[in-house]
Amino acid sequence: MAALRTAAAPAFPSASTAPSQPARRCTSAAQPTDTIYTTRHAAPAPRPLPRASSVVARAAGGGAGALPPYNNNLYGARRYGSPANRPQPWQAVAAVCAVAMLLCNFHRSVFTALLPLVADQLALSHAEVGLAQSAMLWGYLAGQIPAGRLSDEHGGDRVLLNGLALWSAATATTAAAAAAANTSALWVLLAARVAMGGFSSVIMPAVSAACAQWVPPERKAATLAMIYAFFNMGGVLGLVAAPLMAARSGWPGAFITAAAGGVLWSALGSFVIERSGARPKQPPAAGAGAGAAGAGAAPAQGAAAPAAGAAAAAPAAASGGAGAVVLGRRETAIQVAALCLCHGVIGWGFFVLQSWLPMYLQSLGVRDLASAGLLSSLPWLAAAFTATLAGGTADRMVRAAGGEPGRRLEVRRLMHTVSTLGCAAAMLPLAAGAGLGCAGGGCEGGLPPLVATACLVAAVGCYGFSFGGFHAYVQDVASADAGALLGLTNTASILGGIAGNIATGLLLQATGGYEGVFLAAACLYGLSWAVFMGVLRGQPIRLKALA
Repeated sequence: MAALRTAAAPAFPSASTAPSQPARRCTSAAQPTDTIYTTRHAAPAPRPLPRASSVVARAAGGGAGALPPYNNNLYGARRYGSPANRPQPWQAVAAVCAVAMLLCNFHRSVFTALLPLVADQLALSHAEVGLAQSAMLWGYLAGQIPAGRLSDEHGGDRVLLNGLALWSAATATTAAAAAAANTSALWVLLAARVAMGGFSSVIMPAVSAACAQWVPPERKAATLAMIYAFFNMGGVLGLVAAPLMAARSGWPGAFITAAAGGVLWSALGSFVIERSGARPKQPPAAGAGAGAAGAGAAPAQGAAAPAAGAAAAAPAAASGGAGAVVLGRRETAIQVAALCLCHGVIGWGFFVLQSWLPMYLQSLGVRDLASAGLLSSLPWLAAAFTATLAGGTADRMVRAAGGEPGRRLEVRRLMHTVSTLGCAAAMLPLAAGAGLGCAGGGCEGGLPPLVATACLVAAVGCYGFSFGGFHAYVQDVASADAGALLGLTNTASILGGIAGNIATGLLLQATGGYEGVFLAAACLYGLSWAVFMGVLRGQPIRLKALA
């Protein structure tokens, strides 16, 4: 029996002769897992969840029978509502900006849709209607550069939400024109439109600055594309909803209702961003480097700090690191001028199509307003889709390249090529087949309406790729000055839109058709492609070099 006991003795030290080992070492790959050893030294099994009846009884009894201390694993908080599963601060900023952009274009489209009713009640002439249409654009032009500076200094998200409240109030004052005297109604209307344009001028500089300050570099293109997709959807929503609101409360009530939604989102969006922790500890200094911007913009949540720091360091990453050469005054001026030209071409095409597309379709024989409105909305729906697609594709290509600056520039060039040469190619059939000298209420040739609409869908769809090209490029090279730089380039874009509308009217008056309009736009897109490919090199831009 003694021999049997000796043979059966375990090879491990007994509990009385060796110190016990921590339970975590029992599962180590370096030690064997003997049944006797694991039985002696394994950690106690987790306690099962208490039954509902016992939980209620303990809660009711209190004292020694009260509920056990809160445990993340026991009650599932790690899975639901934990910090790891909450949206990151940059995602909250992007979502709030997207809805604000939707509301901006919604307010614009409400005015466009209700303008016939406004003109009838106020007895406006055609010249006065044109003046009212352009009033918003002049206010929009005047505010670009100040909006860019404010966005860089105080945070793009803050400036955007404050602007939203102000332009919503200006939209509501449009209704005051209905109560004004006949002699002053036009002036009230013009003042409201100029104020709406001036306050809404923050949208593009503020979004650019907010994305540069918060969004990680590998997510910038997709985030910008998503935000501007919401902008395009706001235009479609306004065209559909405005007549319904006017039918219920008249056109003054429709403006007030639309404005109330903007004021409400301004307050709610501020709350969402504050709750997410997406607030810089100090305003991003325009003259600070990437490292200082990253340190000053650290969010309250620790999980989001690397993302904010990475977003602030985007210029260095895109330009070859901290040792990248900063351009001098002359080179900076050339780069900024090239960006202004490219954005000016984008504005030419955007504002011309936005202003003249319904009239162009009517010249093709589409007389029904509902049908013309539906066909006019299809290109902008396509832009919302392609912008989202292009942004995600650009980000995936940048990540696949490891963020290497040269490959990042190649991605931006590819996207810009699609957005320019694609637009030009889609417009050439319209220029070649648009014998649109329409007289006597009928069109003397030209493309069938559905074919022309398909070409326009392709052209505006290609425009959506600019958010993975031009707009993302601005983020790459000028993160610290993204708001101010986009304020400059967007000024050129608005001037391009004004020039495009004037040129379109002159060409129609001189030729009676749209051939020259589409041909001029196609040539300008080709020029934009050549400038982007030949001048822009992905070098970091600091606007202080121009001082």
